[in-house]
Amino acid sequence: MLNTLIIKELKNELRTKETFFSMMTLGIVLIFLFSISSSNINTKQSIAFFWITIFIISSFGLYRSYQIEKDLDAFTSILSSPVDPGLVFLSKAISFFILITSISILLSPTAFFFLKIQLNNLFVIMMLSFGTNMFLSLLGNIICSMTLRSKNNEMIIPILLFPFSIPILLSIIKVTQSISDGSTFITYSNWIFLIIASNILFLVIGIWSYNDIIKE
Repeated sequence: MLNTLIIKELKNELRTKETFFSMMTLGIVLIFLFSISSSNINTKQSIAFFWITIFIISSFGLYRSYQIEKDLDAFTSILSSPVDPGLVFLSKAISFFILITSISILLSPTAFFFLKIQLNNLFVIMMLSFGTNMFLSLLGNIICSMTLRSKNNEMIIPILLFPFSIPILLSIIKVTQSISDGSTFITYSNWIFLIIASNILFLVIGIWSYNDIIKE
């Protein structure tokens, strides 16, 4: 059942391709603007700029995805469906995780070129990127569901998303910078544990409360 729901969500995202290409375009523009904002940009600043870009386009992508759901009145169907709302939440989180991870990978060469990012241990950074993207997907879907019926949800989503995301944004920036500097694992291990704990927390909250959230 979960696989079917995930495939359905991905098909909905890719049917128009509007969300995907809008996020890609916004990401490239932001990276380019960051690159020309300073002539003496260093690796630590470049890493911070890249992750800020990912967080910004995630907010935009979440809004676009849920706006389509809102226009189609999809949540009325969910409420009347026998499918467990927790599975619906998981399918939405996983499908958006796949979307934002794909975009992150496609944006990486652009970031390396314009921001001149040079990293060591790309495998570890990629694994942590997955954790960060999953956090954005979990938290973002909770917030978007809460604000779905609001008239100004395009403003409310980033207002709620960014404050809750700041600890994870700082964590992934610090970890990436530490790995780039060749620091030992113990130096940045607390940041990794914070990313893992945050994923577990919002996974439980989302599965447990999604039914009540979409009813409100």
